[in-house]
Amino acid sequence: MSFSTCSVFKQENEELRAKAKEFPNKMILIPKGKFLRGSYEDPHEWPVRWIELDEFFIDRYPVTNEDFIKFLNSYYSENKKIKDEGDNILVDFRYSKIKEMKEGIFKIEKGYEMHPVTGVTWYGVMEYCRGRGDGYRLPTEAEWEKAARGLYGRR
Repeated sequence: MSFSTCSVFKQENEELRAKAKEFPNKMILIPKGKFLRGSYEDPHEWPVRWIELDEFFIDRYPVTNEDFIKFLNSYYSENKKIKDEGDNILVDFRYSKIKEMKEGIFKIEKGYEMHPVTGVTWYGVMEYCRGRGDGYRLPTEAEWEKAARGLYGRR
C-alpha cells in the first residue's frame, strides 16, 4: 500500500472519529462511498461488483442476551404477551439462552449474559428495532457487507 493511500485512510478515520463523537452510544458511522461487493468463492455471491451506498450507522457489537432481555421484559409488561400484534412469536426459546420462567419473567442462562442473542425471530428483531426508536433498523445486506469488509475490503 502506498503512502498516499495510507494518508487517505488516515484522513477518513479522523473524519469518522469526529462524526462518531456526535453520535455516542454503541454505534459507528460507515461512510458513504463505493465498495466491492460479492466474491467469486460462492455462486450465490456473484457477480463481484462495485456498489455505492450512503453513510449509515451500525452497532459496533451484536445485541447481547442482556440487551434483549431488557427489551423483552419491557415488552411483556406493556403487552402481557411475547407475541407481536400479528400473533407471531418474538423468541424461539428452543434456540435461545433466554428462558421464560413464569409469565413475564425471563432469565438468561448463567454465563451467557454478554453473548450475542440467539433464537430471535424476524418479528422479534422488528419489535426490538421499534423499541429502540430513533429510526433504528436492521442494516440491509449491502450495508452489513460494507461494514464487515471495513476500510481495507476484508473478505
